[in-house]
Amino acid sequence: MTWRETEMVKVMLELEFHPLANIFPLMEGEAFAALVADIRDQGLEESVVLFEGKILDGRNRYRACREAGVEYGCETYTGADPLGYVISMNLRRRHLDESQRAMVADKIATMRQGERTDLQPSASLQKVDRASAATMLKATADAMLFLWTPPPLLTDAIAIMEAWGFGYVTNAVWVKDKIGMGVYLRQQHELLLICKRGNCIVPDPSLLSPSVIQAPRRAHSEKPDEAYELIERMYPDLPKIELFARNAREGWAVWGNQAPQAGEAA
Repeated sequence: MTWRETEMVKVMLELEFHPLANIFPLMEGEAFAALVADIRDQGLEESVVLFEGKILDGRNRYRACREAGVEYGCETYTGADPLGYVISMNLRRRHLDESQRAMVADKIATMRQGERTDLQPSASLQKVDRASAATMLKATADAMLFLWTPPPLLTDAIAIMEAWGFGYVTNAVWVKDKIGMGVYLRQQHELLLICKRGNCIVPDPSLLSPSVIQAPRRAHSEKPDEAYELIERMYPDLPKIELFARNAREGWAVWGNQAPQAGEAA
């Protein structure tokens, strides 16, 4: 008996996504609309794969079938390596850049830690270190992290940095033109922690910027362009990703539930 056990499912049946499937971002925007249109016209050719009663592979096909009003087939995965299966299927179909693959690799490596993640992996999932996860995703384990924090939350930021496997290197300071609120002091600056993981390239000294950024305060949580330019000068040729982004920037990948989709204006 193979691991594929197929049955047709009515479109109104609601299924949960398996945590292992959720390490990859969902398809959105024009790409998802095109998938819905194709399934509406051609039907579903590849079944949705279940594991532990939840969708292991085929979240986008499932969503598209429900939106198109089309029945979908389900198969039950009974193999021994569900994580490897999910990675293999997604890398085969998805065009993820280096930064996105690195983000997925880090999700895999931190799934069991429970640090700032809602992932609840099954008991069958084996712990995976960052180096192994990076190898799985064909991503580098070497990275630089530029992490914003207001001064009162500095210890929290350091804990996040360490949970992600980075070590502190130095910091820059953003001095704003307006004074904010505070408890012991009225805050007028934010810290940009610069952190390192693995064997990263030391930037050319001629490309370094001053450690103080003097720029006006902008909309809530919006960071100054000077900070992006500082990073771009340091590492002009390396791939870059902004987490929890709200705007697009040329040359950067973006990640987060408020990040613009491909083709959207900044």
